[in-house]
Amino acid sequence: MNDEHSDSGSKPLDGAHLFINYGSEDRDQALWIRDRLISAGAKIWLDRKNIDGGDEWKQEIDSSLRETQAMIAVLTRTSVDPSRRWIRYEHEEAIRLLRPVVPIICQPNDQGEVVQLPDHLHKFHYLKCSQVQDLDLAAVYKLVAKHALRGGRRIFRETPPRETVSWVERRRSKRSPISC
Repeated sequence: MNDEHSDSGSKPLDGAHLFINYGSEDRDQALWIRDRLISAGAKIWLDRKNIDGGDEWKQEIDSSLRETQAMIAVLTRTSVDPSRRWIRYEHEEAIRLLRPVVPIICQPNDQGEVVQLPDHLHKFHYLKCSQVQDLDLAAVYKLVAKHALRGGRRIFRETPPRETVSWVERRRSKRSPISC
């Protein structure tokens, strides 16, 4: 997929803050995606590039997840293994923080076992490619841009929980009317 940008000077992802989640075995794929997203104007957080010696890595991950607008989750047969607890932690923390997750399933056509989307990511639509170089970058840019416009927050279609509604109502009732 060609990832050329328009000649207008603006890039499709100008200023979008993204977190890339991946398994260490899939670093080359994550770096390939990172390079394309950076060339499209995104600011990327990637553990190997943003955690320095002496940093408290969990604190750095948590901080980045709070600041990101969306997570790109590179999913392969090895990264979806339930024993990969830190990969899953990052997914679940992004979900807890209401950050959108864009799962990208990368699976070569010659692999017999199909990569299954983990249960905790089933609510997200995913992109799929046989190799990362075949990834539909226009689709990735579109999804990321949509989430960046929302400020990185998911917009819910369902009614908020009752306790949230009652808190809002109590808050509104404490406000005094504005007199002119």
